[in-house]
Amino acid sequence: MKRFLIFVSIFICLQDVAAQMTQHIIGPLPAYNGSHANTKIPYLLYTPLEVRNGQDDPNEKFPVIIALHGIGERTDQYSTMASVSTGDLVDMYTTGLPTLYQTSTSAMAGRKFAAPGRPTSEAQEFYVYAPQVWQGHSYFYHIYGDAMLDEIAKNPKADLTRVYIIGLSFGGGGVLVWLQDRNLSDRIAGAVALCAGYYRYAWQSPAGSDYPNFCNWGGLLIMGHSANDDVTNRRDNSLPLDTLTNPGSFYSDRAYDSLVNHKDCKTTVIYHKWTTGGHNVWYRWMHPNNFGLSYRVITQFNASLGTLNNIYSLLLTRKSVKRRTD
Repeated sequence: MKRFLIFVSIFICLQDVAAQMTQHIIGPLPAYNGSHANTKIPYLLYTPLEVRNGQDDPNEKFPVIIALHGIGERTDQYSTMASVSTGDLVDMYTTGLPTLYQTSTSAMAGRKFAAPGRPTSEAQEFYVYAPQVWQGHSYFYHIYGDAMLDEIAKNPKADLTRVYIIGLSFGGGGVLVWLQDRNLSDRIAGAVALCAGYYRYAWQSPAGSDYPNFCNWGGLLIMGHSANDDVTNRRDNSLPLDTLTNPGSFYSDRAYDSLVNHKDCKTTVIYHKWTTGGHNVWYRWMHPNNFGLSYRVITQFNASLGTLNNIYSLLLTRKSVKRRTD
């Protein structure tokens, strides 16, 4: 009897994991160096509890987060993606939002958020889409953004005016790359780049104003890292960084500098740097156990956002608008 109860408990647990973050396949990818043509992009999906339980208003739409993983979660095992428990897709649970959403007893499942100053009656959960990059890709290519946004657009319960991206490390750099592409950024209302990693594509010029789409975008960009990040701390004294942002993550500082020194910047920037925490400091932003902590942040262009709000509620201050004409 005891063995039977243990088996039932394990079975229920596995069912619960599958109900929280389930695998789906989208694509196809373009050829990469002549290989992997027409392969698919795997992703994990979290669906709000109200929707899964059939308790949502039929006319209600939910905000969406696209979660971009770190470099260690890339895959080379597309052929073994039969379930979330096989292949490299299971590695997606080791860090970031998939970790926080993995089970119904997790830190994030069932949590609702509302924009600062808005009533709790407006609080909602997020859909979370977490695409996985092929091992051979050196950054989150635009095909991932195009395919993911097109897939989200098929979801009748997704609010396409409230699509956000959150990336850490390798994925944080992906956020900065996607925001440079107007075709992608016009479909994104807010973004969070944590401990952002380096992409050569992203930094072509040494000038501080070579990223005009960052400023013309007009969304909310939250950036954070630690000063003792030994992974992304690559200083370049030729950059016009002031003592407020230097030293620290070269990539976060570079993006921050290009924004705040750009004339007539339309993008709202929230920037924070911890003294310590190393490269894994992203959990101080993402984990709900830290939501009550007060962080000193640098807020440009909109000081009313405050310093006590978590990143999920802050993202909800932004909605995407019609495509720009600038």
